[in-house]
Amino acid sequence: MFFGDIVHWCYKDLAGIRPDPYSVGFKHFYIQPFFPESLEFAEASHDCMYGQIRSEWKREGEDIVMTIEVPANTTSTVVLPRGELLINSKAVKKSGIAKHFQTEGKTQQFELGSGVYHLVLN
Repeated sequence: MFFGDIVHWCYKDLAGIRPDPYSVGFKHFYIQPFFPESLEFAEASHDCMYGQIRSEWKREGEDIVMTIEVPANTTSTVVLPRGELLINSKAVKKSGIAKHFQTEGKTQQFELGSGVYHLVLN
């Protein structure tokens, strides 16, 4: 395995920063992190033409605490395992922040606009 493969795996899989194949220049992108039991935290960022995309998470007891940064004039679809989810200390459905919320199988997903968000997943 090459060093570049490890770096790519860290930001694409662990932090979950993924381009939308139907959008150019990260105008829209996905955040779909992977939470392996053996890791306590992960963080990664990507500088795109609109600014910095950031995804970081850490375990705090039974919870996963995340920070997601979506640059100005972009949107992100966030895909997470199902569970109780707070965004900026409010339930995801009541936050008024998350748009197009839906659940499918073992995941929940929603769209976020520009901003910095603090999420807690239980």
